[in-house]
Amino acid sequence: MGADNSYDRFGQIYNISRILNANVTLNLTAYEEYSELYLSPPYVSFYLLTFAISTCILTHTLLYHGRTLWNSFRNIDPEEEDIHAKLMKAYPEVPDSWYWVIIGVFFVIACISTLVRPEWLL
Repeated sequence: MGADNSYDRFGQIYNISRILNANVTLNLTAYEEYSELYLSPPYVSFYLLTFAISTCILTHTLLYHGRTLWNSFRNIDPEEEDIHAKLMKAYPEVPDSWYWVIIGVFFVIACISTLVRPEWLL
C-alpha cells in the first residue's frame, strides 16, 4: 500500500465510483454502506504542508517585499519607447469598456455553461 492513496475501511484503495450517482453526485446511502474515507498520514501531511507553504509564501512576500512591489507597480510605464511603441502610437487606444464587456460576456457564458452542464467541472 502506497502512502499516496486513500483507503476504505477494509484497507483497500477507495473506490469512489461506488459512492457516486450517475450524475456524479454523492450517494449518501451508498457512502454509508460502503466506507468512510481513510487517508494515510503522509497523504494528509502533504496536503497540510502544501497549504501551509502556499500561505507562508504569500504572507512572506507581502510582509517583506510588499512596499517594493507596490512602488514598482505604481511606477510601471506600459509603453517604453521602442520602435513598436512608436509605431503603435499612430493607432487609437481601445477603450477600457471593451475589455470589461468581453470579460462580462465570457463570465456569463461560463456561468450558463456551468448551470447547463455541471459535469464539465469535473
